Amino acid sequence: MKKLVSLILLCGFVQVAWAQSPLTFGPKVGFNYSTLVLKKNADEVTSDYFAGVAGGAFVRINLGKVYLQPEVYLNGKGADVRFSNDNTDPNMGEVNGKVRLTALDMPVLLGYKIIDAKVFNLRMMGGPVVSWVLKENRNDLKVFEPDAYESYNSRNIGFQAGLGIDIANITIDARYEAGLNQIKDHFNQRNKLFHLSLGIKLF
Repeated sequence: MKKLVSLILLCGFVQVAWAQSPLTFGPKVGFNYSTLVLKKNADEVTSDYFAGVAGGAFVRINLGKVYLQPEVYLNGKGADVRFSNDNTDPNMGEVNGKVRLTALDMPVLLGYKIIDAKVFNLRMMGGPVVSWVLKENRNDLKVFEPDAYESYNSRNIGFQAGLGIDIANITIDARYEAGLNQIKDHFNQRNKLFHLSLGIKLF
């Protein structure tokens, strides 16, 4: 009985420490629902969403209700692209192409705790993200104009914004990310994705 009471007290102390610690660190995993925004030729080209996974780590610097949270994680993103029939070329029907990008993403988020309790908080956050493309895999895209098969930019900038909750040592974030630059000139492609992640506060 004494051991059980001691364990309960220890768990309560750890939860309070997690909530009040000025520095929080831990791993995180998640998934993306991403696509490519095409700024031209919209009548000929459409881009569908692709579900990818992400994994990495975060650091949260707690400054009262305000916090700063840099992160780093590997991210799978892309889109399924459809090219409709070109009426000027009877030999060309609809063609489907797949874009799969593996990127190293580094967001730096400024957040505010809307609800700040000892073992629970509700947060909002936003900030820039820098993304380095480490690997790209495209299929069926080189059948179009020659410049359509050029590589994607190796470094890109975006902006993330969203909401998060913490329950004891569990942290959950839901964000929207929009690309601020063209990741490829052809069709003026830009990233757009929804990101949901689950993290564990190690301290």
